[in-house]
Formats: sequence, structure tokens, C-alpha cells
Amino acid sequence: MLSVVIVDDEPIIRLGVKASIQWRELGLAFAGEYSNGADALLALEREPADIVITDIKMPVMGGLELTERVRSLRPSAKVILISSYNDFEYAKKGIVLGASDYILKPTMEPEELNEVLGRCAEEIRREREIGRRLDGYESGVRERERRGLEQEAKKLFTQERDGEEIGEGIGEEFAARFPEGCVLARAALNEAEAIRQKNGPLYVGILLDEWKDRFYAVHERGIAFAAGEEELVMLIPRPEANPPRLMEELTRGQEADLTLGYAEAEEPGEWRSRYRWTEQIYGRRFFDGPGGPYHCRPKPDADAGVGAGVEAAVASSMEPYGPIRERLKRWEKYRYDAGRVKREACDLFSRMFVRRMEPALLLEYYRQFMGAETLADLARALESAIREGEAQRQDEERAQPNTGIVAKAMDFIHERYAQEITLQTVADHVHVSKNYFSVLFKKRTNQNFIDYLIQLRIEKAKSLLPNKSLKIYEVAERAGFNDVKYFSKLFKKVVGSTPAEYRELV
Repeated sequence: MLSVVIVDDEPIIRLGVKASIQWRELGLAFAGEYSNGADALLALEREPADIVITDIKMPVMGGLELTERVRSLRPSAKVILISSYNDFEYAKKGIVLGASDYILKPTMEPEELNEVLGRCAEEIRREREIGRRLDGYESGVRERERRGLEQEAKKLFTQERDGEEIGEGIGEEFAARFPEGCVLARAALNEAEAIRQKNGPLYVGILLDEWKDRFYAVHERGIAFAAGEEELVMLIPRPEANPPRLMEELTRGQEADLTLGYAEAEEPGEWRSRYRWTEQIYGRRFFDGPGGPYHCRPKPDADAGVGAGVEAAVASSMEPYGPIRERLKRWEKYRYDAGRVKREACDLFSRMFVRRMEPALLLEYYRQFMGAETLADLARALESAIREGEAQRQDEERAQPNTGIVAKAMDFIHERYAQEITLQTVADHVHVSKNYFSVLFKKRTNQNFIDYLIQLRIEKAKSLLPNKSLKIYEVAERAGFNDVKYFSKLFKKVVGSTPAEYRELV
């Protein structure tokens, strides 16, 4: 609906104009009436109208001045002048100031008024449609250009270029975005594996897409690309770079958190080295904790202290395992490469349990160790793994093939799929460790737990969508998704259409 405001110092005229308009037929909505241009302008500054019908001669502010001010305030607005004066000069001034039409009060008939309003409304709608098409075209052009630049950037930084300086491979448009140098920033998703376990593997990609959209909203001339499954690399024009603000923008309103590192580059020849410097965020996160922003330099301070809490994470239950406890202290002191630390943890654990634990379960623990984001996380994972390793024999005795552990778990999942349910929740229900249940579930179903749960929820949503009395968010909630935005994106990725599109097809 297009909004209409009526301005005239005579109440009877305002009433007559309002009564004459075919509101519904023309797709118009009454937005207010005023006795002079000044009052009308105050209201229009708060809430602009699409069409203004105004008298010319009024106290305080007349119609001609109001026309000029309205057109300045909102160029797309249409102004219709009404007057008792059959004076060409008034009409000429009004048209010059941007009025769309001029109607004489003495001869004004409802048909004439509605005809003029109809023309104005049609013109507004036509202009808006042209604007939408132009915006869509320009948006499409910008999106194609942006994708091309993203691909160029990713190729530039991730592919080897023997004997070629990085500056030689940069296109003119690419380089022109950073005439004063750039800041390279790398954002890594924290607790990515836990997020996958809770929301499914596709959720991480959806989060990175959201980060990218937020990045471009702040840095239109920047470039961002996903360098891995859990990280986004961003090139920011140096004068506008503000890493703390960037962190805030990327995570605003999200449960997911990130660790950010950045490095400045003045010349294109420095870009690749700065890109490598930003890889330090994984080591900084491992020893100093998640967050940032971390300013990445060629040689991180090797003497910096480890983040607090590691000693507390190594609980008394690890006392019998001196080699691991001693190794943790050594890792704290010397701050080795995070990858090396994790590999040593796998090696030590393997020596302790290789003959006492089935290979599939050992690999599950290795994945946990290699996925530890901080040294404190690794310490807790080792403690938990040792306790679970000691308890595994009891689990195996209870988990004979005919005991139906997986069948019991499946019943529980199908009863609780619409609630918040995790691998740990189900493992607790069937009284085995989380890792052992994960291995057992995959062996029996040939699926990871979270993949099975997501598939179950999607199928439930598909069965609910034909019921058009349910809103999309209600379908999402009943199927076990508490975030309708995520549900819609995930549904499209899995099914190939949005929930609304699927509803129309079935």
C-alpha cells in the first residue's frame, strides 16, 4: 500500500478529499492530515509518505514551500497541488519545484482526483520496479565480480608459485582495492567439532557464509574467502582496518565464537608472508586461549606463559600416569608447535592402551586429541580418555551383541529428537562412555550420530510441511530445530529447496 497525506487549512476540504479517494481500489492508505505545511513537514520527517496532496495557500508554510521540502526529503514522493486560484504562475512554480499535478478546487471532481492519484501511484510502482531491477542487476554484477576476486585471492595465497613474486599475479582491479596496503586477518571458528556434533556438519559452512556477509557489510572493498572448513581469510584496506571491531561484527548475536589474528602488509610482495604469519593464531589459541585479536609477527614470543587452567585440568586421576603429566609440564614450558604436541599426546596414549583398546576406539580418541584447540582442552581430553580407557572393559562386558544397546539408543533418539539431544545424552542413557557409544553406533548404523539425528529431523520436517496450518518456524521447532534461519538453510542444502518451496511442491 502507498501512503497518502492530506494538507489543507480548511477542515471541510480535508474531509472532502479523504472521502473522495478510492483507497482500496488504488492500493492507497491514509497516513494523516494537517492544517499547514509546517505541521505536515514535521510528521513527514518522522515518517515519509509516498503521495502528498496539499493546498497552496496556507498559514505558517504554504504548499509550494512544502513541495520543495518534501521533494528534498524524499525525491521519489509525488506531490499533488490543489488550489482555488486558476493561476498559471502557481502551476508553473509547482511543476518546477517537483509537483506531479495541479488541480483546481472549484472544478475538482472525485473522478479527476482519483485519476491523478492513479497515475501517481502507477508511476511510483513503475519507478520502484525499475529500481529493483537495477539493484538486482547491479547486485548480480557486484556478486560476480566479488566471487571472481575471491577465487583470485584464494588461488593467490593457497597455490604454490615457483619463482614468481606474489605481486606479479595480481590483477589490476584486485590491486586497486588496496592502494595504501592491506591488513590480512584470519578468523578461526572455536569449538568447531562441538558445533558439528550439536548442529550437524553443514552448520559450520553456514556460519562462515554469515561471517562473510557481515564482513562485506562493513568492508565493501575488502575481499574474504574460506581457506579451510573452519576459517575465513579477509583482506581489508589498511586505513579502515579495525580488528577488535571486526571481531565484534562477525560474532554479534551469534552463539559461535572465533579466534582472530591479523598482520599488516604495505606492498603486494609482502602479502603471502603475512598470510603465513596469520596461521600463528592456532598456536596462540592453543597456548594463550581463544579470542584475540592476536597481532601476528614473524617470531612469536617463545617465552610467553601458557594460559591459566592447564594444571587444574590435569586432575588427580592422572597421577598414576607420570609420563603424560610430565609431558604436559614440558609442553607448557617450551611451547612447542601445537601439531607436534598433539601428535606426542597420541603417541603416549597409544603406548598405554594399544593392546587394551580396539583400533576404532583408539582412532576416536586420536581425533579428539588432534582436534583440541587449547592445551587445557588437550589435558582434559587426555584425562577423560584415560578414565574411559580404564572403564572400557566393563562397557564391553555389558555391550554384548544381544544386549541391544544400539536398539535402546535408537528408541531414545526417536522419542527425544525434537528436544536438545547430544551424543553424551544418549551415551548416558545406555550407560556407556561417549566415545565407545560413538564407535558402536557407527559400526551398527554406518552413520555418525549427528548425521543420523539431522536426517531424522529433516524427514520429520518434510512430513510436517504439507500441513499449511503450521508456520515454518513451528515446523522447525516440532522437528527439533530451535533456529529457523539455520533450519531453512540446512533444509535447502539437504533437500534442494527451501521449506516454503517444498511445501508448494507436495
